[in-house]
Amino acid sequence: MNEIKVCCFTGHRDLPAVQEEKIIEKARALLTRLIDEGVTEFRVGGAVGFDMIMAELLLKLRDEERKAIRVVSVIPYPSWKAKWTAEEKERQEEILQRSDRVIYVRQHYCRGIYMIRNRALVNGAQYCIAWCTRGTGGSTFTVRYAGMNGAEVFNLADEVR
Repeated sequence: MNEIKVCCFTGHRDLPAVQEEKIIEKARALLTRLIDEGVTEFRVGGAVGFDMIMAELLLKLRDEERKAIRVVSVIPYPSWKAKWTAEEKERQEEILQRSDRVIYVRQHYCRGIYMIRNRALVNGAQYCIAWCTRGTGGSTFTVRYAGMNGAEVFNLADEVR
């Protein structure tokens, strides 16, 4: 039986708008390579910014380019997006509806919920694609956690700068 190859994503909410197209271009090339190497499951964390852009790219690859992949949204808790703008909520709702699977790691907010979600993204993943430009915070923790768990980490921020 073949083991499922998994890739997760982590990144900052605030992406440099002038670099967004270049980020997507680099991500598309890397995703195409990973898909060609047999990665079939891609986990996104449901945040504004990098997560949302990567989820939309994955859905485009799956639906428009007919890539045989599964998009899994790993979400902290059902009402996590309550303070988002109407546009952000609408974009995320479409992502959730089009995802192959939606996992809520908890039913309600609790202390440490985002770290719990980040661990759930990484656990069992062989690859992690990141946009990480800072030495602290959730994305930095997730990149380190992925590396400690044996995932190969690709930080797109290193390639786009």
